[in-house]
Amino acid sequence: MRAFAYQRAATPAAAAEAFVRTPGARFIAGGTNLLDLMKLEIETPSHLIDVNGLGFDKIEATPDGGLRIGALVSNTDLAADPRVRQDYGVLSRALLAGASGQLRNKATTAGNLLQRTRCPYFYDTNQPCNKRVPGSGCSAIGGVNRQHAVIGSSSACIATHPSDMAVAMRVLDATVETVRADGTARVIPIADFHRLPGDTPHLDTVLEPGEPIGHESWSGNLDGGKPENAVQQTDLLYAGANRLTGVRLALLDLPEGNAMRAPGEAPGLMALEMAMDEMAEKLKLDPVQFRIINDIKVDPAKRERRFSQRQLVQCLRTGAERFGWSARKARPGQVRDGRWLVGMGVAVAFRNNMVMKSGARVKLDRQGKVTVDTDMTDIGTGSYTIIAQTAAEMMGLDVKDVIVRLGDSDYPVSAGSGGQWGANSSTAGVYAACVKLREAVSRQLGLDPETTEFSGGQVSAGGKSLPLRQAAEAGELVAEDMMEYGDLAKKFQQSTFGAHFVEVGVDVDTGETRIRRMLAVCAAGRILNPKSARSQVIGAMTMGVGAALMEELAVDQRAGIFVNHDLAGYEVPVHADIPHQEVIFLDETDPLSSPMKAKGVGELGLCGVGAAIANAIYNATGARVRDYPITLDKLLSKLPGQS
Repeated sequence: MRAFAYQRAATPAAAAEAFVRTPGARFIAGGTNLLDLMKLEIETPSHLIDVNGLGFDKIEATPDGGLRIGALVSNTDLAADPRVRQDYGVLSRALLAGASGQLRNKATTAGNLLQRTRCPYFYDTNQPCNKRVPGSGCSAIGGVNRQHAVIGSSSACIATHPSDMAVAMRVLDATVETVRADGTARVIPIADFHRLPGDTPHLDTVLEPGEPIGHESWSGNLDGGKPENAVQQTDLLYAGANRLTGVRLALLDLPEGNAMRAPGEAPGLMALEMAMDEMAEKLKLDPVQFRIINDIKVDPAKRERRFSQRQLVQCLRTGAERFGWSARKARPGQVRDGRWLVGMGVAVAFRNNMVMKSGARVKLDRQGKVTVDTDMTDIGTGSYTIIAQTAAEMMGLDVKDVIVRLGDSDYPVSAGSGGQWGANSSTAGVYAACVKLREAVSRQLGLDPETTEFSGGQVSAGGKSLPLRQAAEAGELVAEDMMEYGDLAKKFQQSTFGAHFVEVGVDVDTGETRIRRMLAVCAAGRILNPKSARSQVIGAMTMGVGAALMEELAVDQRAGIFVNHDLAGYEVPVHADIPHQEVIFLDETDPLSSPMKAKGVGELGLCGVGAAIANAIYNATGARVRDYPITLDKLLSKLPGQS
């Protein structure tokens, strides 16, 4: 048995907090099954949290004449309770038949339901067992199996569940109640509580997947400044009944800290997605499969609010196939290419899809050209292009017949650039203005606005087809409108998703890290312009390389200044640092996001890149560095063969 720390929890909140804050922790009550597994090192918790004093040891009558049995009621007390013996005799007899008196004195109700199989191959760590090590095989199928299952089994596992009490509970149509972190209860019929093995025999029950998640963000700023909200993706990204997130701010006598690109998720995922890889390794699961298992389709804290679109699983599967993930070696340090240790890493990309109120004015002149006025900006992201595309599509014109004018405060107020909301929101405002212009054109030409079609510079309805420019012969037509979103954010969670795959080489002698190839798979609604969107994503991927490997501010703590405050001292990636980058956009539209059915994508390309690189370095070397950037001094001493 491996060494462990022991703690006795005084309250349920204290138990939950200790569990979240302590990697490798397990709860212990009776311990009759857990201690056996620890002796054989099938379970290797680093920390045990004793929950026996939490008060869940009562048997209470319910208003409908039933019984409510606490999770910590001992098997002895449950079997001996007069109400159980009189009204639920099958339960009492099952408990008395199930174990010795000494074990019944310690074993609890919840522990009885959650105990692991007694399959001898599960307990023999020299034998393959899918329930113990997923994907390793089932020794029982080809071995001695007289005491194994003949129904309810699968090609992956034929083990039986050892609980006699569970059988009695099933006869009595019992239910199991669990409580989430937000206080809401989940009631599970006992018939549905235990899983059949299928392809995932290591999952014994239908308890919500995912260990409790704890993520705190610490950042510094001037007095009155805002903290870095690096935990927002942790609130939404994975399933799990319990999570603890928090944001803390330290006051520093340094220049102001403010948003740059993908504030919140970009640094937050550098921690979360590294932790996901570490958990996958502990569970002996493939990192891609572990993320897929923990996918969720609703807001974990507000389960009535579903995602408008969520194709995270498709991103992971598409990327794994395209990148050749099946060739990755699960054991680190196994692939060499000359002096280079080679490894692959993956991380999920996540960025919330914010939509902002945005307006535009559109004008049709006598030449049949349309002018769009909006105070939107183009900071090199392609706003001119996609706004022209939107107006051309709406008015049935070529892009060359659309004039776009931006950046003047006399124009209608737009969403502006930032937060990857600019493209979707600004084009939605242009869409709304064009709808009004189409109505004005139809009325001017004596056509029905409900049936009018705009195509090839012509306006058609009811068998008539007229030139668009004819509507402005008497003078310029002008329309202005704004797109607003009401309570959309309250009804639906809107987010963008992706998966980053990275291959690195690490010099076995010097620790130099080189990116060999990168792949981003993005699900971000309708892609308005694939060429400019790809440029956005590969630029963001390049920024992720800088964050992972080189970008760092050095602080002179005496003077309170950044020493490397120019590009001579602040290192960023150059062309020689960046290999082939591939971007795949999933075929997706999101009609709930906006009339454009689009979302933002520019900042999604940055989110998760750093963790994918860190995970690839670990796969290449076996060296886990949790302190970014991963520079030579942090890596060198951990390389194979280095002291």
